This record gives sequence, structure tokens and C-alpha cells, in this order.
Amino acid sequence: MLNLFLSNRASTVIVIPILLLVFWFGSFFQILPNNIEPTYAYSAIYQEFQVLPLLNRVLGFLTAVILVFVISRIFNANDFYSKENAIPSLMLIIMIGAWNGFHFFSPIYFSLILLLMAVSRILKIYHQKSVIRELFDASFLIGLAALFYYPIILFGLSIWGFLTISRSFNWREFVVPLFGLLLPFYFLWVAFFYFDIQPDFFKITSVSELNSMLFQVGLTQRLYLVITVILLAFSLFYLFRVLDRAKVQMQLARKFLLIFFLNGILIYWVSLFYYPINERALFLIVPMAMILPFFFIESKPLVKNLSIYFWLLAALLFNYLSMY
Repeated sequence: MLNLFLSNRASTVIVIPILLLVFWFGSFFQILPNNIEPTYAYSAIYQEFQVLPLLNRVLGFLTAVILVFVISRIFNANDFYSKENAIPSLMLIIMIGAWNGFHFFSPIYFSLILLLMAVSRILKIYHQKSVIRELFDASFLIGLAALFYYPIILFGLSIWGFLTISRSFNWREFVVPLFGLLLPFYFLWVAFFYFDIQPDFFKITSVSELNSMLFQVGLTQRLYLVITVILLAFSLFYLFRVLDRAKVQMQLARKFLLIFFLNGILIYWVSLFYYPINERALFLIVPMAMILPFFFIESKPLVKNLSIYFWLLAALLFNYLSMY
């Protein structure tokens, strides 16, 4: 199975939805989570589909399929690796599929798709004389993503991080992303003022709820999380090992991955008191899905094949046992 994704064959177009459906299938028969706090940009959609649980799950599945294809496209179009492959898609399927808290029509997917589109624009600024348009587009997309899932706005730090390592200092280039990030919220506040809405952006999670979310982790969940952390550690090792063995543009793309990942960790902890652990995990899913391929490409065939099957099995067990 791993060889199929290593070559990015056309057959992955069929395999990807089927594999994601294996994870998703049990969720079609589960009730929807009733503790979702939808953002203003998502609330109208959420309320409509809350009364149609099956349709909600189906639309969530279709949106997740789009996200999986988008991450593979972004990875292969931006010089992260010399040979095209679909490993990021496989990584994302496992990480989204394992947690049934993601198996519904969620603002998470809107935000991640917009975030990936922003990443594509950020990586285009290398070797360009004027990058104002790319910077504004990337920051505006992150601002739009934040309307669906607020903490994602902090991924704007990745823009300034990449500017720092890829270009000489230009104060205009550092100011433009700030306007792009804030403009969608300006439009939202104008709408609030026009319709006389009193916004309540954040709901603080109580200490008891937080403790419950942090410590209610079973044996299967621990197995899956331990394997994931180990694979991530090895992937970071291989990423550092090949970091300087490429042309400058590829080196910068790989360094951006590290900035992107560290940015995700920061947001994960900053949002500790606002979102449950399964929702905070989304801040790490995308950068992890783009870092993990370095282990599965660079390691020995026996090691990577055994690793993917153990991880896949743990994810499936985590997914289905947590439903009951």
C-alpha cells in the first residue's frame, strides 16, 4: 500500500476516498456531537445540518476528501521533495480518520483548506521582486480561515517567519500581512454593527472540563498517540538530515515546514483553555502530515512498511473502539 502512495499514481484518486471511508464508515451511524461551539461564519450552515445527521456526516466526508487531495497538491507543487508522491494524503487520512471527533461537517475542514491555499502563496515569494500581492493573498486567506476557526489567525506568524529566512528586511512586506489578517474581521465587525449583533467570540472552558479532556485517554488512544509521536520524532530527524541536501528553494520550503510546525505547537497551547483536545489537535495535523513523509521516504523499506501498518492498525482501533 505504501508503494502506491510513494509514486503518486493516478489510482490514488480511487484509493484515497475508499481508505478514508474505512475510517469514516462507523461514524455514519453515530449521533452528532452536541458540544460544538460554531463560529459566526459557520453557525448558519451548522444549524441547518444539525437536524440532518446523516447528510452532515456525508458532507463532512466529502469535505475531508477535498482536503486530502489539496494537501498532496500543495506538497508536490512547492518543492518539499524532489519526487512527487501522495504520502501527505495518507498521513492526513490516518490522522483525521483516527479521531471520530472530526467525522462531521466541521469548520475545521474549511479552515484547513484555506490554510493550505495560504501556504501555497507563501512559498511563492522566493525569487520574486515584488511579493506584496502574494503576502496579502496568504494573510487574507488565513484571516478567512480564522472566521471559521478563530485560533488559526496565529498561523500568520508563519508568514513573518518565512519572510525572515527568505528575504532581506523590507518593512512594507512585514506590514502588509497584518492588513490581510485583519481585513476579514473588519468586514465581520461591519456586519455586526449593521445588523446590531453583540458578538461573544470565545467560550472559556472550565477547569473541570479541561481536566476531563486531558485525562480521559484510554489504552488504545495511548497506543495510537505514542506511535504517532515516535514517527514524528523520526520524521523530524530525517528532515534535518536532508535539510541542506537540496537546492536553495527546496531548503527554504523545508525550513518553512519547521516554522509551520512550531507555529502549530504554539497555537495548540495558546488555545488550551478555549477548545477541547481533539479540536486543538487540528493545529498540528497539517504540518505533521507534511513532515511525516520524510520518514516514510527516507527510511529503510522494512522499517517504513512495518511502521505504516502498525500506525494504521492503531488508528483504526482508536477510531472504532472510541465509538463504543
